[in-house]
Amino acid sequence: MSDKLILILVPVVLIGGLVGVAYLLDKRGKKSEPIGPTLPPPGPIGKILLWIARVLVILMVLSIIGALAFRSLPLAWLTGSFLLMYIIDGTIYRFVRLTGK
Repeated sequence: MSDKLILILVPVVLIGGLVGVAYLLDKRGKKSEPIGPTLPPPGPIGKILLWIARVLVILMVLSIIGALAFRSLPLAWLTGSFLLMYIIDGTIYRFVRLTGK
């Protein structure tokens, strides 16, 4: 196999596996009842933070693929910065979700 085919095939298989596992966990979670009190649905700020997290994940995947394809260390550092922003966004989202905003 050529290197480019592996570079395309591996992320596709990983994303497919991740989607499959997420689907199975979601299906399993709907069968069981919640243990504790349910959180209020996310408000407009919470929805914006969710979309920011999704965009950051996409940017991380693209930049790590670019770093591997072009053997570029700055793209790897960019992936690290996106990961840090993702962690900060997740922390803010937790606080916003508790308030219901």
